Amino acid sequence: MMVREAGLEDIPELIARAKSIHAHSVHAHIPFHDDDAAQVFGRAIALDEGCVLIGERGFFVGQLSPFHFNLSALRLVEMGWGGGDAKEIIQAACEWAKERGAIEVAFGVERTAKTAALLRLFRMTGGVPSCLSVVWRV
Repeated sequence: MMVREAGLEDIPELIARAKSIHAHSVHAHIPFHDDDAAQVFGRAIALDEGCVLIGERGFFVGQLSPFHFNLSALRLVEMGWGGGDAKEIIQAACEWAKERGAIEVAFGVERTAKTAALLRLFRMTGGVPSCLSVVWRV
């Protein structure tokens, strides 16, 4: 299977993949709710600005959003991704965004043992690290 746009019939598989990735992430302390995940995936599939991609092992969910101070400049902002097929998922997300007039695709990277490898992959596929997110647990 190549990376393709997901449909509503893919939601159970997307939830299973997201749940598995979440369990091994730095956010594992936050409870995972299947019903909430189903809503996130369902909305992204239904909305014109939503993007849900599925591959052999991986997935991507994101949404087109106006750039900070230029409402006509769109970027595809990742809301969740992972599970394998990373290079293909990145390329498919970039193509999807480009076809819809976006000028950027923004992926998040969690600090894990795989961070350096992910950053190498991002650079290899044309990505440029642009910022650092800092999270406070409250």
